[in-house]
Amino acid sequence: MSQERQSEYGSTKEVAARFGLKEQTWRKYRLHGGGPPFVKLSLGQSKRGRVLYRFADIEAWLAARTFTSTAAVEQRVTAQAENVPTPTPEAAGDTKSNSLPTLRRIFP
Repeated sequence: MSQERQSEYGSTKEVAARFGLKEQTWRKYRLHGGGPPFVKLSLGQSKRGRVLYRFADIEAWLAARTFTSTAAVEQRVTAQAENVPTPTPEAAGDTKSNSLPTLRRIFP
């Protein structure tokens, strides 16, 4: 893998260190769903193939979980439970910037 390509992807260990979540948390996301997309390099019989994450995918996953209030979180959870399309922040009257926050704001 080229050096440029290597910096675009990270192993579970690298991703855990960079984003402040334990490796086991990322493994649980892979097992149960709900986490960012990942790349499984070995699709054979072995369950222990190498897994990589694309940093851009993780950042997009985090951005989709960025909120400006707990009311917005509750609104999204309720909409998902009812299988109703979630309104965009602009449609919900939220015009604040949605830049990527620190992980402490996302994962207290």
